[in-house]
Amino acid sequence: MKKLAVLFVVTILSMIFITGCEKNSTASLDPAIQDQTEIQDFASDDQNDYLFDWGVDDGTEDNMYDGYNNFSAAAPAPLPFSVEGITSPLTNVVRFGRKINRRFKRTVVIRRVNEDTAKVFVERALEGKFVIFEKLNADSTDPDTLAVFRKPLRHVVRRSAIFVRRQNVDTAATDDARGHWRIYSISLGEGESPHSTINIADVTVSRENGDSVVYTDPLQTQLVLREDLLRFVPGEIVKVRVRLSNSTSNPVTLPQVGGTETLLLHFGANPRHHGRKRFHFVGVDDEGLNVYEGKWVVRQRPHHVYHAVVDAIDNGTIYDNDADAFPYNSTTWGIPYIVKARN
Repeated sequence: MKKLAVLFVVTILSMIFITGCEKNSTASLDPAIQDQTEIQDFASDDQNDYLFDWGVDDGTEDNMYDGYNNFSAAAPAPLPFSVEGITSPLTNVVRFGRKINRRFKRTVVIRRVNEDTAKVFVERALEGKFVIFEKLNADSTDPDTLAVFRKPLRHVVRRSAIFVRRQNVDTAATDDARGHWRIYSISLGEGESPHSTINIADVTVSRENGDSVVYTDPLQTQLVLREDLLRFVPGEIVKVRVRLSNSTSNPVTLPQVGGTETLLLHFGANPRHHGRKRFHFVGVDDEGLNVYEGKWVVRQRPHHVYHAVVDAIDNGTIYDNDADAFPYNSTTWGIPYIVKARN
């Protein structure tokens, strides 16, 4: 009986010791390890608008429209198109877009710059289907008949950010680990399909007041949140100009439109709002780059962070249903911006 009593006491003491260690396990971590855990959790959170990274998802097939009638009055020639560069073209494509079925967890890499600064690299893979709708019956007297084609897609989006430690934070008085760190700056987002042949050289964004900014290297461009993010007001017309090259060995050209790729602008991209419009091909410049231009009207709510995503898709992806000869091929840049109230 005495042995049983001793065993009972030892067991209770062991449980108290283990429980105490569990409750204080975070406090016992090495500060550097604890900091890394806090930043990792912060950067992995899908609710973080600054690091939003899946703006190319059209959500449902109902949102996959061609985009011509929603971009500007100066629309290209009406469908059907003639298509050059492929033997079995889809000549009457009326809608296309992405349906993302799986968003993998972000991969986060943290590089400590000094005690109070860390550079963070985030990457996420998106998988799903690129969907194409072709109108088979062009006779307006008969009901429309659509053929639907789906190609597998994989799109990897990357971004970098600078995190800094908050000063004068009473770590003993707060249970919010994020109170120790904040995002100081973020890069543009850069995304691409495997073996993408499209290289965006630069993107120019112009405001109504004449101000403009040129972006040339998305991952190396750090935008300080309180100083460098573009700020628009509701109702403002924003113009975007894109220059790019395409090294595909099977270029597909639409003679009525020009260019070997189709460009879309996804704007206001976040979980609550997503608009989509189409750029127009304006020609080839002196450097041999394809030039596209477009614009959109800012209609999002003030005091929120949004993203304008330049989306360049190789024409073979859209206008041929052979996923082996013309697999999903795209490059994207994501530019964060803020909408502020008019004074």
